[in-house]
Amino acid sequence: MYSSIENRTILGKRIRIIREKLSMNRDVFAEWVNICPRTLSDYESGRTNIKPTFLFKLIEKSNVNINWLFSGIGKLFNKTINNNKNKWVTVKRLSEITGVPERTIHYRCQIDRYVSRKSLNNLSEVLLSSLEEDLQEIYSKINVQLESIKVK
Repeated sequence: MYSSIENRTILGKRIRIIREKLSMNRDVFAEWVNICPRTLSDYESGRTNIKPTFLFKLIEKSNVNINWLFSGIGKLFNKTINNNKNKWVTVKRLSEITGVPERTIHYRCQIDRYVSRKSLNNLSEVLLSSLEEDLQEIYSKINVQLESIKVK
C-alpha cells in the first residue's frame, strides 16, 4: 500500500503532521523514534519506502491512530494508552497494510530495541574510556607541574 510514490508522499505528510502536532523539530523527533534526521526527511517527503518497524515505533510512542495514519479517517491520536494487547493489534494491522508478516515486524522491532540499548551501552563505554584517558593525561600534566615546582 505504501510503496507507490503517491502513497509514500501521503503517508510522509501524515508523519510530518504527527511530528508538528507533537511540537517537535525534525532532529528531536528523529531521535525520539530512533532514526536519523535524513531518514525522517526522506520519509516525510516520500523519497523512500517507510519501514514497518519505524511505523510500529511511531504508533507505539505517539499513540497515533493507525487508521488515521493509513487512511486519514478518524482522530489523529487514540484516547487510550497503548498496552501489550494494542501492540499486537498494531503489528497485525501493520502486517495487513504492508504485506510484511507479523512475525517479521515483531522480530525487527525487538532487534531494533536491542540494538538501541546496545548502542547506548557502547556509547557510554566509549565516553567513559575517553574520560579516563583525559583524566590520566590531566594527572600526568599536573604531576609534571608539581615535579617542576619541587625542583625549583
